[in-house]
Amino acid sequence: MGLGFRWIDGGVADPGVQIRREQEWLERAEPTAAVWESDRECVVLGVSGREERDVRREASPQVFRRTSGGGAVVLGPGCLAYCVIVPFEYEPECRDVRHGFTWILERMLQALRVSDLRREGAADLSIGTRKVSGNAQRRGRRGLLHHGTLLYRFDAERAEALLAAPHREPAYRAGRSHREFLGNLPLSSEEIRARFGAFWS
Repeated sequence: MGLGFRWIDGGVADPGVQIRREQEWLERAEPTAAVWESDRECVVLGVSGREERDVRREASPQVFRRTSGGGAVVLGPGCLAYCVIVPFEYEPECRDVRHGFTWILERMLQALRVSDLRREGAADLSIGTRKVSGNAQRRGRRGLLHHGTLLYRFDAERAEALLAAPHREPAYRAGRSHREFLGNLPLSSEEIRARFGAFWS
């Protein structure tokens, strides 16, 4: 049985359009879960990210900015992006940052049903010591917007080529490069979409 959220499979989408759309969903504060894949390779910065610090200057990728926190991510082939809107009237304790991450990430573990997938650090999902999902949040007046990535066939060399080393990192990263740190879920895009949609809808 799903959670009764409005479920949206965004297919392949323009990242700029999708980021604006998710902000509108937050303002409406309707229970919503969506997944989509970028129609191009690009970098998305968190709200406090700095292009001159976080992006390799010689790479010159197209750069977007989301309204949630967290570090810079590369979107493109092999990476699904997802968001969950949680109205505070649906789950009042999500006003608290720690509770908000726990509430959503524990449900993502249930939704994806990968036996060795676990929470790691404050906002990651990992398999072994490899990160397969990064997550960030923003709180509005009436609800929570949770952003995340789900890597399934992602080439970590692309993150290495486009992103500088992070200025902050979780302890389990242990100074590893993007290439050494990132992994992939043992699921296809279709399997992730099906499991995500069935759980949240």
